[in-house]
Amino acid sequence: MRKPRLERWRARRCHRLFLALPILVLVTAACRPTPEGSPSAEETADPTAGFSVAATPQLQPTAQPASALRVWAVPEFAAEGTSDEQSAFRAHLDAIAQVSPELAGSLLLAPAWGEGGIESLLRSTSSVAPEAMPDIVMLPLASLDQVMASGLVQPLPADLAQERVAETFDFARASVTDAAGTQFGVPFAVNTLHAIARDEPPPAHWSELKGSGARLVVPSGEGTDTLAFAVSAYLAGPAGIDTIAAPNADDVAAAFEPIEQLVAAGSIEPIGEGSSERAVWNAFLLEEAPAALVSAGVFAHQQANFPALTWGRVPASADAPPIGWGWAFVLTSSDPDRLARSADLVRELTAPDRRDWIIEGEYLPAWDQGWSDIFENVVEAPPSEEYLDFAATLLDDAVGLADAHAHRSDWIDGLNNLLSGEGADAAAAQVAPQD
Repeated sequence: MRKPRLERWRARRCHRLFLALPILVLVTAACRPTPEGSPSAEETADPTAGFSVAATPQLQPTAQPASALRVWAVPEFAAEGTSDEQSAFRAHLDAIAQVSPELAGSLLLAPAWGEGGIESLLRSTSSVAPEAMPDIVMLPLASLDQVMASGLVQPLPADLAQERVAETFDFARASVTDAAGTQFGVPFAVNTLHAIARDEPPPAHWSELKGSGARLVVPSGEGTDTLAFAVSAYLAGPAGIDTIAAPNADDVAAAFEPIEQLVAAGSIEPIGEGSSERAVWNAFLLEEAPAALVSAGVFAHQQANFPALTWGRVPASADAPPIGWGWAFVLTSSDPDRLARSADLVRELTAPDRRDWIIEGEYLPAWDQGWSDIFENVVEAPPSEEYLDFAATLLDDAVGLADAHAHRSDWIDGLNNLLSGEGADAAAAQVAPQD
């Protein structure tokens, strides 16, 4: 029976309703059990000899043989809780290693974003300590477009691509596929942004919010949901998705103008808490706001507990596609044996009966088959079929963030400037600076 353990996990996660703790350090942990004959930590060569601490955080060696697979993950999916209970991701790693010792390995946690984040850590490790490169890495879907061209990741074996990539949501599958049709990652977690409201449907158009006296809580700060909000507002403007990689300042300003007016009227309230996509949901509850923009992965955990809440697409000035984001496993080893074993481990971690760890991380699995059954095993009150159908429809229609990812900080800073009252022109100058 797994539910009692996961119910205790939910209790720990509920503490985050009031406080989001930043991840301050990298964490390493060995996947247990360690195969017999493994060297001690003292006998294991330091894989980070020669690292510049300024360039990358110091990695701690684990007591694993040289053949062990190195898995790099982000705390959203693999961090330990406040008790002795393992996360589901770690529990699955242990269970897989018990049955298939050749798939045992070491786990390193790195922050998702910022200096020392997992993407920059991968690049710097390749440059300064290639012998310490991982075999499997979690990377944002939005960054795969650039990483595929870098030579840092390997194409997926054809059988793994067919088994695990073919049935993922279209935007996720497109994120891991290059122009030649070669696939370089297995999407496993997806998310999207939508509106919720109390009692009545959320506003479908900015004009419904203007002058209504209602207040909409929206994401700000550094989270991906903030980036999704900025891109969503832009795509509802006069330009379109074909211009998102190189937006024109006038188009950005025109798209942001309705939001500027709502900010000035006090109808939009920005909420930022580090990079937490949960912050808006917390504020919506604590401040009893009439409406909010939330991520589907966060709201799905709570929907059944608040059956009176309604949901709908992000308000817009005109039709705009939903925005999707998420994570993929990529393989980095050029050694045929390590590559084959890495593919086997990813196949096991993403098997249909092992996707609970994705929901634990407050994301949705990148395949919509079996969502109800997984939620039934993870949360005490699973979301309704009606809500899950709505979330799946959004993700079916979603476009990814790859074209905006290279200018992630500009889009986020621009929206934050807008939400702080600096105006649409100032926000546009940040998003699309003039030469």
